[in-house]
Amino acid sequence: AINYLKKLIPYLRYWLSNSSDNSSPYWENSLQSLYEDLPIHNQWDIDGYGINPRWIDSPFLNSLLAIECEKCLQIAEQFKINFPERIWLEDQKTILLSIIEDSWNPTRKYFAYRDFRTKKTPGKTSILKKNGSGIFIVEKNLRSPQRLTVRVITHPELSKKITIEIKGMLESQEILEIIQPRNFHWNTSTGFYTTENVFEFISSINIIGLPDDNSVEVSTSQYSMIDLSLFLPVLIKDANKKYTQQMIDQWIDKEFLSNFGLSLIPKKSQTNRMKRSNFVDLPLNSFILEGLIENQQLDLAKKVFINLMKVVIKNLRLSKKFFKLYDADDGTCKGEYNIINGMIPLKTFLRLIGIHRWTDDEIEFMGSSVFKEDIKIFYRGIKVICSQKGHTIITSGGKIFELKTKNFQKIKIPSYKRKDQE
Repeated sequence: AINYLKKLIPYLRYWLSNSSDNSSPYWENSLQSLYEDLPIHNQWDIDGYGINPRWIDSPFLNSLLAIECEKCLQIAEQFKINFPERIWLEDQKTILLSIIEDSWNPTRKYFAYRDFRTKKTPGKTSILKKNGSGIFIVEKNLRSPQRLTVRVITHPELSKKITIEIKGMLESQEILEIIQPRNFHWNTSTGFYTTENVFEFISSINIIGLPDDNSVEVSTSQYSMIDLSLFLPVLIKDANKKYTQQMIDQWIDKEFLSNFGLSLIPKKSQTNRMKRSNFVDLPLNSFILEGLIENQQLDLAKKVFINLMKVVIKNLRLSKKFFKLYDADDGTCKGEYNIINGMIPLKTFLRLIGIHRWTDDEIEFMGSSVFKEDIKIFYRGIKVICSQKGHTIITSGGKIFELKTKNFQKIKIPSYKRKDQE
């Protein structure tokens, strides 16, 4: 265990070295997150309005790091390990929890993306949409200091030589931001850019080198996008349970639950444009599922698990492969296959049948099975029958133990030798 901690602590120090009471960690680019298809990261599709992750205060990333801090502290507690970084870890977890709670939207009941500097969650407001080059007088006041997103649509074969100059004001100071071709995030026919500056007032926008049949749109950056990753705080043990319950009631059950698991995008946001990237992500579902179990939301957890298993088994039968992604509408498989995160963790299933932990030496029981049918497990000569009434343990010697209580219980496992070891 100490060797694991020695590797995890430097990892957390890398992410949290610049963290303070007023700042939070950030991804340097969307690929680093492994979730570049999140709507707020999407700078790949022609219809995308993604934001440079450098300027996003993300509850998703903050939650991942807070969970890692919790796991390190749990390892130290379980194995009675004293280590010098313990106080630092506890402080970092407290800071991360504070940042996450500050992002709570009390009206809409979820943890929101925020601008890294202003800590606000503005929506998208179009400021300029034009074809071709020219100097355009805007003279537009913004409701609050906001970052801008620039989206350029060009012909795929066109050399990218566009330059854009944005003039404006912030706190009575003039701002000029010059966007060179290399500053854009280019795909085949679209370029995206998120301004480094925030603006209170836009005076003019100068577009240079854009052909008349190509277009550019300048808008306020849309931090109000919602996706399933924002609900990862349900997995944080020390998170505010009031917020957790509101997220489960208002969003996870009503807006994200589909026939194949939890969709990436809520139902109210599933426009035709967004549906193309609306899928069931198995690792993200596994995180949320574990959080539901930790918060004793077992009926909802059972629904999510059953729906996930339906789509996994269906595609396994058809293609003989495990996949990480499934279409939220029709259940067709997507993306990488036969990788470890294309499977639901076994511990999730064990928790749903009332087994908290199973080692070579003991089994820990907590609660009972959520499934109507009895679940039978055979392992190293032991048979465990899990039902809604409790558990029955049958040893290799024929002894029977009945556990009819839902309280925590621990059973020692007799040593087991295979015949070839006798």
